Amino acid sequence: NVAGARFLRIPHGVGSVKALDRASATIADENFGVYYGRFELGKKAGVAFEMDDVSVYSGRFLYDHRKGKGRLDYGDGTTIVGDFGINLQMQNKVSLMFDNPYVGGEPNGEMEVLFGDGAVYKGQMKDGRVTGKGEYRSAFGEILMGTFVNGILHGKDSYRKNAVGEQFRGEFDMGEIHGYGLYENERGDSYAGYWDHSLRHGRGMAKYHKLGRYRGYFVNGTRNGKGELEYGLRPKKKKKMKKTEEETEKEKEGAGAASEKGKREALDSEFMRIYQGYFMSDE
Repeated sequence: NVAGARFLRIPHGVGSVKALDRASATIADENFGVYYGRFELGKKAGVAFEMDDVSVYSGRFLYDHRKGKGRLDYGDGTTIVGDFGINLQMQNKVSLMFDNPYVGGEPNGEMEVLFGDGAVYKGQMKDGRVTGKGEYRSAFGEILMGTFVNGILHGKDSYRKNAVGEQFRGEFDMGEIHGYGLYENERGDSYAGYWDHSLRHGRGMAKYHKLGRYRGYFVNGTRNGKGELEYGLRPKKKKKMKKTEEETEKEKEGAGAASEKGKREALDSEFMRIYQGYFMSDE
């Protein structure tokens, strides 16, 4: 007795599905799409090709989802290569009452992203977002390395180099250096100390190439509080001519006194002047 039975024909094997977002078409659907690959009991499975309004995906499917190795190309030139999958809090998440936004399969895991403007990202992604350990290099020479949260540097042991050659190493808070960090530029200037959202704040040491050196406290990016400033670069010593034997003997006689003086000079700063005291600003 099959009077109340319903028979369905489901795809199984290699085939294709096409849909157009035009009501007048014979293959009309809400969204445009093309799929070519294998089906298993009506579900997309195995290596296949899929195209929609914004992207082209070629890679593996499992139970109708993008899962496994694959490549995703967007219309703006961005390419993502790596592992795709779904981060579900629990199984069987799709129902009549709930539609999982990641049901199609998003980049998850170690990925390589080639952006349309020439930039490259290599590292971890979660649900299609740059999240986790990774390295980003822009077409203009900018470099970001460390831990990312939604595409922004956040955490310890991070590194940033901007387009003009300035380098920052240390702890970042949502894209800004915050906490202890190091700074260097191509002129030879440097700073090692504490930061407050990209401003020097707290104790640190700043070196100004061939100009001076400051050890002390900073407040909101300026020298403020107790510190020590060294400035006035010492002139380089001239090379001495080759001495005669007689001059050498005379110098040996006063070697004791000269050696003590040399030790003291070796301890001196490379700068001639030193100020120790309190600062209120950089002016």
